[in-house]
Amino acid sequence: MMSPIQGLLKKDYRISRVMFLIWLAVVLICMALGLGLSAYWAQPVGTLPVFVLLVVAQFAFAPIMMLVMLNIEAKNQLWLYSPQPGYMLLLSKYAVILSYQVGIQLILSMYEAVSLFWFGRSAFEQLSVSVFLQMMGYINLLIILMGFFFTSWTTFLWTVFQYLKSSQRLRPFRWIVIVLIFIAYNLFETVIVKIAPVKKWISQYKIKMISDASLKYEEGKWSAFFESSEMPVIPIFYYIILAFILFYVSARLLERKVEV
Repeated sequence: MMSPIQGLLKKDYRISRVMFLIWLAVVLICMALGLGLSAYWAQPVGTLPVFVLLVVAQFAFAPIMMLVMLNIEAKNQLWLYSPQPGYMLLLSKYAVILSYQVGIQLILSMYEAVSLFWFGRSAFEQLSVSVFLQMMGYINLLIILMGFFFTSWTTFLWTVFQYLKSSQRLRPFRWIVIVLIFIAYNLFETVIVKIAPVKKWISQYKIKMISDASLKYEEGKWSAFFESSEMPVIPIFYYIILAFILFYVSARLLERKVEV
């Protein structure tokens, strides 16, 4: 007999698989073009900008997937009658998105490994396997954490937007409320980080990671060199805590049977 969480996961995989396959196809096509064009122009370092663009795109993958899934739920309205708590309905979607995210990031990591250690061996500064694994580990972890943060914001704003449908007084101003929430939070964050003690505290703890690459053109060939940079740790914990708060509020709003 299928458990409730298994049923939710199966349903969420079903409603999201088309979007995932489209995204995966675009990623694979971009990687193939990166390798093909770099080989055609005899510039192996050409795979680097493709990798960077795909990594940046991955920050948007999770929130886009969540928005697509939420809008599908809004159309069929089945979860309005679900006996499962709001956090279970959302956790199922987070789990499905995370599995997709990890799969794509593993493919991207293999693409970068092929570019660095084989295809572009003559153009890239060679890193040891341990340094490469550490670099990719930091990058992949950052993508997952920031994806969770952006997804929590997307879920929160979506549930607020839908919840306002039940208020005849506020319904015409739903978009204005969403924009005001976004502006208010950004103003709050801007003011807070300008406070001297807070600014000093935020930058107190840092981790060093290879995240930058510089390009050099010499004798008709491009080459790439990797550089280290420092990333503050405290803001990461702050965003994780904020993401959990947004998730909790979203789940509570959902349990009020958001009108979709």
